[in-house]
Amino acid sequence: MRMTNTSGLIVLARLANGRNRSVHEDQLAMALDPDGCHLLAAQYPHNDAEWRTLWMVKLEGQAAPTEIWLDIPIGAALERLTVPVPVH
Repeated sequence: MRMTNTSGLIVLARLANGRNRSVHEDQLAMALDPDGCHLLAAQYPHNDAEWRTLWMVKLEGQAAPTEIWLDIPIGAALERLTVPVPVH
């Protein structure tokens, strides 16, 4: 499992722009908890060019996480913008 902060998630949302699984990054940026941690719940190769990813995101003022799907280009961005979360 991996996670990112709000700044990292916004960059990943911008990278997903125009792909099958994307969000309106401006609306997402306004809704996210600025101090939130966002978990990468699932990741699998969607095609030769992108990862299909499921995120559990922390929205401002909400206790329960919200799911979003993002198609992220395969490459270093996902590794660079996330950190591993130890799972026991």
